[in-house]
Amino acid sequence: MDESGIHEGSHICVVAGFIAPLTLCRALEAKWRTVLNIYGIKFFHAKEFANGSGQFLGWKNDRKQKFLQDALGTIIDGFYLTGPQKRRPLSIAIAIHISDFKALSIDQRRWLTGGLLAKSENVKWKTSGAPNKPYFLAFQQCVIDAIRFGLKEHSERAHFVFDRQSEFERSALSLCDAMRSQHKDIGSKMGEIVFSSKETAILLQVADFMAYEAYQHKIRELKYKRPQPLSDNAHILFNDWNAKRRLISIDGKQLDALLNECPMRPGQRFRWPNESLHPKHIPLGAKVVRFPRD
Repeated sequence: MDESGIHEGSHICVVAGFIAPLTLCRALEAKWRTVLNIYGIKFFHAKEFANGSGQFLGWKNDRKQKFLQDALGTIIDGFYLTGPQKRRPLSIAIAIHISDFKALSIDQRRWLTGGLLAKSENVKWKTSGAPNKPYFLAFQQCVIDAIRFGLKEHSERAHFVFDRQSEFERSALSLCDAMRSQHKDIGSKMGEIVFSSKETAILLQVADFMAYEAYQHKIRELKYKRPQPLSDNAHILFNDWNAKRRLISIDGKQLDALLNECPMRPGQRFRWPNESLHPKHIPLGAKVVRFPRD
């Protein structure tokens, strides 16, 4: 999983990535390394590639297009054309509308981002959450969705790799501990949670690509104030012939629904709704993002 839109002044915060069997991850990592080596790149960063900066500075359009074709082809081959269909990866993108998030009270934002409400009247919050970081709301849904919708066997466990963010890591691990205790179905299947660099954890570069494209899509929708078609890149990263995907957009209406479903209570933390209680496996408080084709 990787994030996009956590910078100051952003209107959308996205956490995106995928969950796949280890065999497919290893195969894709080997193929991805091969593409990087062919083009002499140490690591791929989607924003640098789009802006023609960093390692892509001075690249001519023909070279960029050829690299893009090879990179996306590698993802298709590694994930969607290899192995049985039932083991294809689950694509995940969670987008938070930051203005709607910040319109909530500070206590509501603490609650949604992992704050523990105290039982004592003298101390309101035992742990404060992260009221200015909507990342943690998206982070929680990514972890829960990956486990609930990405695992096939009862014996399977999901191990998570997130992009390294030193300011987020401690709080994120604390959130995971809380989710283990609150959600028994989640806790028993949640494996290791690690934060790594894109150079070390190669497949974070694919997650970076997904987060960038999801972020750009939501920014276009905000700009034009109506649904927008997916870019060609995003059609492959969240492609239509892979039925397993969780593309969630959380705005003011969904935030209110989440707070109504799980209101603040002393001595408790926010607990994600039990999705098995709701039809079509669409979580209360979130909606599936509709991506019309061109």
